[in-house]
Amino acid sequence: REKRIATLVTNEASYGTNNKVTLSGTSQFSHKDSDIFGVFDDGFEAVRKAGAGAVNTIVIPANVWAELRSHVQIVEVLKRRGLQRLTPALLAEMLAEDGQSLNVSVGRASYRTTLDGVDTPIWANDIVMAHVAKPDANGKHFMYNPSFGYTFRRQGALVVDKYDEIGGKVYNVRATDINKEYLLMAEAGYLIKSAV
Repeated sequence: REKRIATLVTNEASYGTNNKVTLSGTSQFSHKDSDIFGVFDDGFEAVRKAGAGAVNTIVIPANVWAELRSHVQIVEVLKRRGLQRLTPALLAEMLAEDGQSLNVSVGRASYRTTLDGVDTPIWANDIVMAHVAKPDANGKHFMYNPSFGYTFRRQGALVVDKYDEIGGKVYNVRATDINKEYLLMAEAGYLIKSAV
């Protein structure tokens, strides 16, 4: 499911002109002269101008995260605060406006096309910023809340059953889940393409 979502939300064709940027050369976060905070600020502003709510979720691929942790702008902030290491919570604090709730996640998942194949990162190079509706107290979503996207799951669709193979030596457990991911409100998101 995470691979399907990553493919969906990193497709730049899904975004309007004002809700994406492609970095190159000195603007990429792997370059010491890039303006990390300026790029993120542009993303916050684009989503705010679209009237979609404030960005509350950022997904940063592991390879981009490695560059951020050693970037001059980040290291300077850490030194001023007397800190040694960047964490997702600390980056969220650095980026957030007053009173803004922000969750930063690092995408570290990978997949293989064959059992003995090479691991391929699910998230690579592209940062996704989005306003994602939060569930209410009972864990349910009100479907009319503005949100970048939703995963719809058929009610009662998650079913687990188990059975023995003939001879009783093998015990099978089968899980069935019916769900589908949708990017519903592209203006509630901002794509930073080729961050490194």
